[in-house]
Amino acid sequence: MSVKQMMISVLMPVYNGEKYLAESIDSILNQSFCDFELLILLEHGSNEESKRIIAGYTDDRIRVIENHERLGLPLSLNKGIDLARGKYIARMDSDDVSTQNRLKTQYEFLEKNIQKSAFVVQVSELTGKVEKNASF
Repeated sequence: MSVKQMMISVLMPVYNGEKYLAESIDSILNQSFCDFELLILLEHGSNEESKRIIAGYTDDRIRVIENHERLGLPLSLNKGIDLARGKYIARMDSDDVSTQNRLKTQYEFLEKNIQKSAFVVQVSELTGKVEKNASF
């Protein structure tokens, strides 16, 4: 049985992120662009409240990857990249809130600029337009 490739894999590392975690997850799940998966990278030793919040979600687009030892941010993200099914990777911190069109705007930008190998993109919270970008 083959696994469907998503267009975007959103990587969200979590370590004691309970303060904004639900709002952050909700902002991804409520995107206007729906062809994504959300990989929640739960760091070993994260508090029970963060785990409880994550466990409250039943959306099939969410995959929880629980680290069984403390990896830290870089290794946790590398693990997420290895497990991602998406054509593109998006980063999301557990205290970030994305505008509803974030993934759509970034996807369209990347598809139009496919000849580039990497992008750093910031979408303005107020306008939804790409405000800063650097391509490599």
